[in-house]
Amino acid sequence: MLTAHFRDFTTLNSDLFVDKSMLIVVDTFQDMATLNSIFVDKSMLIKEILDTRCKVFLITRPHRWGKSLNLNMLETFFQADVNQETGVVNFEKQSKKHLFENLLIAKENIDFGLLTGEYVGKKIIDLQGKYPVIKLTITGDQIITSEEKLVQIFAMSLKLAFKKHQYILNSNKKMFLASECELMSKYLYDYDKITIDDIGLSLRYLIEALYEHYNTKVVLLIDEYDKILTDLVSKKSPYFEDAVEILRNIISPIKNNEKLLFTVFSGITRLEKANIFSGLNQLYHDSVADSIFSKSFGFTETEIDVLLEKLIELKPKLSAKKIKNSITKWYNGYKIGNQTIYNPWSIMNCFHKISINLPDPYKQHWIETDSTKLIEEAIINVPTTDKIEELIKYGETEVDYKAPFTFEDIKTNEKSLILLLLHSGYTTISKNGFCRIPNYEVQSYFFYNFVTTWLERRIPQSSIPLILINFEDTKKYVDEFLDRLVYGKYPESYFQTLVAIPFSFKSITQSKYRIHVAKQTEANTKIDILLTPKKGDSKSVFLLELKIVDTPENMTIEMNQILFQVFNKKYAENVLKNAELPENKHWENFCIRIIVFSRNYSESKWTVDISELVFSKEKLQITCKTFEETKNEAKESIIDHLLTSADSNSEYPSIT
Repeated sequence: MLTAHFRDFTTLNSDLFVDKSMLIVVDTFQDMATLNSIFVDKSMLIKEILDTRCKVFLITRPHRWGKSLNLNMLETFFQADVNQETGVVNFEKQSKKHLFENLLIAKENIDFGLLTGEYVGKKIIDLQGKYPVIKLTITGDQIITSEEKLVQIFAMSLKLAFKKHQYILNSNKKMFLASECELMSKYLYDYDKITIDDIGLSLRYLIEALYEHYNTKVVLLIDEYDKILTDLVSKKSPYFEDAVEILRNIISPIKNNEKLLFTVFSGITRLEKANIFSGLNQLYHDSVADSIFSKSFGFTETEIDVLLEKLIELKPKLSAKKIKNSITKWYNGYKIGNQTIYNPWSIMNCFHKISINLPDPYKQHWIETDSTKLIEEAIINVPTTDKIEELIKYGETEVDYKAPFTFEDIKTNEKSLILLLLHSGYTTISKNGFCRIPNYEVQSYFFYNFVTTWLERRIPQSSIPLILINFEDTKKYVDEFLDRLVYGKYPESYFQTLVAIPFSFKSITQSKYRIHVAKQTEANTKIDILLTPKKGDSKSVFLLELKIVDTPENMTIEMNQILFQVFNKKYAENVLKNAELPENKHWENFCIRIIVFSRNYSESKWTVDISELVFSKEKLQITCKTFEETKNEAKESIIDHLLTSADSNSEYPSIT
């Protein structure tokens, strides 16, 4: 039985399937199981919950990691069939059972746990459609400007739950009192008149009514329980404490409630300081730091291999090894429980693009779906940043991942900030109490965004070292910046950040240049860093290429290779073409600057060599033309010609 696959549509051949756009965003488990072209079986979560001796579960994972879909799967599995008009329950119909019959859960037995003895040893799938289910999704996307607005948001979440079960008003079993009927009618037809007192009674009424109507226990699922609270914290809203109190009142009926089979909360973090879960006995918190449900959220190595196998069947000309190496670099690296986990949202989008021949399959799919503004503000405001510095320097830092996490303190307590990075998916558990940056998707974003934020507070603008404009600042750059902040081995993209960021801060005050990192050219190549002058402030364009070499002895050879590359890959030609645009007519001088870094590990010092060629526009046009005519000649003679063609040629001596 496959745990993961591209759905095999029997009515479609593979050619037609390639043309079929995958359903990347689905709202329900049923759509995922029947319509979506990528399907990964997470049905074993049902057994894991039933086999656990807890009645209340809090499952926290990063956003877009399948929490809502898994809760919908639980709802689909347990919800009994009921006539929406008459309220008649049909436990034998099991209309959704077919969705699970070919999944892993179909072969599993009930061992022990929440259920009565009569079910022990029977098939779990026989429980499909045997219980009433209440599902709440607490959203927080609206702007809250008053307590009334806050109440309406919670009321809307409850309204949707009441609407699913409005049939109980038509039941022959009169389990509702007059006041309870009035409350249900309010939710269904006049929810804007719901009061804070009504909200406190809502779940209690609904649980009791469903228990009486079905004559069996109720499953309660609360999705995104922390969404509205974290939104209020991030916006520094005065209504945070009000929201905490409302949420406490909503979930208060859960405490010691024998009419509930089990309750599952999902969210990103456990809000310790808010004390939401006080008094809930047998609460099990399953998180990225400590998990028994590790296989149920995110994709395992085995699931990735099966998906990849099916992708290659679909697209046999693709290289499985190349794809596996790329997705491992970009999206792997999460250590949860005893499993290595891939980021599911990014994998879905990446495979989707590969399967229908879309460009750029490997990119920051997951990171782009959420704002990191709160984390960036915390990095600026938190009193100390020792652990953030360790993440930047070494790629990991020590963390007490079992310590209580107080989301509300992330701007005042660095330990809370580090725990937020862990629970939000920006770091993962490493070893011996450390956390690390998990993969390239996060690493690239981390360096270009969080490092930028950190450097903004770490380096005073008055003493920012500038390797870009003034050669004389190079020694300062090496002594005060590289030697102090950069350890270990890093990709060249990391040095793009460390070179570009100091300039971007200084340019805020000088305001003479626009900075472009990894600037795309028409030939689909990328210039490492391009500085273009603002009209009236400067006439010089800086084209910077960076390289890291293992030993200083290789620096001269590398510098010549890079110079050849600037012309061979048409970097210079592309810049000249842009110079002809009407808005760029003031571009007159073109500075090609080559910066080569080498690390002396024995002395923990950096060596930096810089070479610069300066061309007028006319001279650069001639040089580009000559290069095209002679590029098949000996490389040494071409490089010599390039060095002598410039209006000026400067070489700054090595700095260590």
